[in-house]
Amino acid sequence: MQKISAGVFKNFPRFFFIPFLLAFLFLTLTACQFEDSSLREDTTTFSKIPEQYLSKIHASDIKQIERISITGGKDSPTSQNLSKEEISAFTDWMHQLRFHEEISRKEALSSGAVTYYHIFFLDGSKLTISPGEIMQMNDTYYRMNTEVSTIKPPC
Repeated sequence: MQKISAGVFKNFPRFFFIPFLLAFLFLTLTACQFEDSSLREDTTTFSKIPEQYLSKIHASDIKQIERISITGGKDSPTSQNLSKEEISAFTDWMHQLRFHEEISRKEALSSGAVTYYHIFFLDGSKLTISPGEIMQMNDTYYRMNTEVSTIKPPC
């Protein structure tokens, strides 16, 4: 009687599956990297070209804008929701902004910006802006172009 081999792959060379395993790992890692780079591209686009990002925001996309002012006094901070007319004026103001360069958080915090606008969009996303000569957009800070740094938010 002939003995049946224990392994189906006994007749294959010892390292036969290594190229297939490496190809599978390579394709999997490449797919993960591609997916991650597409997310990174959106962030990079936002940080390098904030004017284009802001120009796509329209009043009809916004559910609410909350203005928070921090004065350091005993009544600080104060909070107020903008009206529909103020939201429209605010989006027009955002379309006028021109940015010079991205700067570090440490440099930005020394500017003393004390008013924050939390913009809540209909899709559930949120954008935080703190205007001034140095402008904060979420966690990124920008030095404004001098020509438009004098443009103040309408409300």
